[in-house]
Amino acid sequence: MGLLTGDSQWPAWKASLLACAVAAVFAGAEAALILTLRPLYDRGNGTPVMVVGIIAAILLAAGLLPPYGEIWKRRGRVIGINWVFLGMDCSGAFFSLMALVAQNSFDVLGGVLYIVCCVLEIGIFLSHLVWLARTRRIRKAAAAEGKTFDDVAAEHEMRGIPFKFAERKGPLLDWNWKPSKSDDGMNERG
Repeated sequence: MGLLTGDSQWPAWKASLLACAVAAVFAGAEAALILTLRPLYDRGNGTPVMVVGIIAAILLAAGLLPPYGEIWKRRGRVIGINWVFLGMDCSGAFFSLMALVAQNSFDVLGGVLYIVCCVLEIGIFLSHLVWLARTRRIRKAAAAEGKTFDDVAAEHEMRGIPFKFAERKGPLLDWNWKPSKSDDGMNERG
């Protein structure tokens, strides 16, 4: 709800109503899937359940791909990721995978789901570690001058000096999620 009530100034009751509506839709979808797929599964047809699992794996992977676009844009730097959450999520996927390995039979679909999650999350960690190693000297020199890495990047951009760690620019990379004001002269973007 914090996202809905923060920048957009939604009232708490409206955000709560939306959250309840989304929860009701998800609960209804889950109940519908259980009521329609369980009889099929009980009769020995596991294909529909397998399809739902495959869709879940695809959606999980798709949900972890947008950070890779941001990583590419920032040349390996990871911004906006909660490292504690990412570490816990990756650990959960890893230990769930180990639980599957310890069973008498291996659930391939679950295993693929956990492996995809682990690989994509470890990739995010590794990308930032590589970025930290590549920019170590720049960040150390900036800290000695009382600056941040972002300050150094901004100085290079202001002076028109190429900076090898500058963010990639382009029409597809300029994400602006804030709504623009109408052309009444207030808060114009330039």
